[in-house]
Amino acid sequence: MRDSLLHRKQIVAAILGVMAVFIGAAAGVTPVANAAVITCPWLTTCNGTNNDDHMTGSDMGTYIYGYDGHDNIWGMPGSDTINAGDSADYVEGNPGNDEIFGLYGNDSSDYYAYNAHPAGLYGSNDDDIVRGNDGFDLVVGGYGNDYVFGGDNNDMVQVVDCQRDEYSGGQGPSDECWYDAGIDAGDGTCEIKHPIWASC
Repeated sequence: MRDSLLHRKQIVAAILGVMAVFIGAAAGVTPVANAAVITCPWLTTCNGTNNDDHMTGSDMGTYIYGYDGHDNIWGMPGSDTINAGDSADYVEGNPGNDEIFGLYGNDSSDYYAYNAHPAGLYGSNDDDIVRGNDGFDLVVGGYGNDYVFGGDNNDMVQVVDCQRDEYSGGQGPSDECWYDAGIDAGDGTCEIKHPIWASC
């Protein structure tokens, strides 16, 4: 099963052209000189700036708001609520039942957060809610029973993980969705469908 899941993820990564999906890789990214480096305390609200931010959450769960700027945000372990804010952002929930909102920026790998990091919204492990909202977004549920919603404009939605997920392309005229055929449930709003058939 694990080999099958790895193969499925490799297929989707190749299709989307996503070169860097980091799992718990916050420590491996060096922020640019003009970025605000913010370590969020646990069980509280943590606000970014209106410029570029490098934000990490806590092990106990945090509410994180990136505001404006091209932000890189890691939720870390714990159940987090992350609002990326405006501009192109990279968000990764990491372990925990997270809720992630893209808001108004173009959060997809065609655009860049700071440090030339491909933008995107990633739920990672556990049961997550990932919403692209406005903008051209890449929204990925990760492993777990997720709800993934593209939002307005043309989005790329990916819920391939051998787990039952619910997904929606949203209101864009040309949304693309990659999903586990026969497992995941869509709402019919994906105009371009990519069912992935593999043994789970």
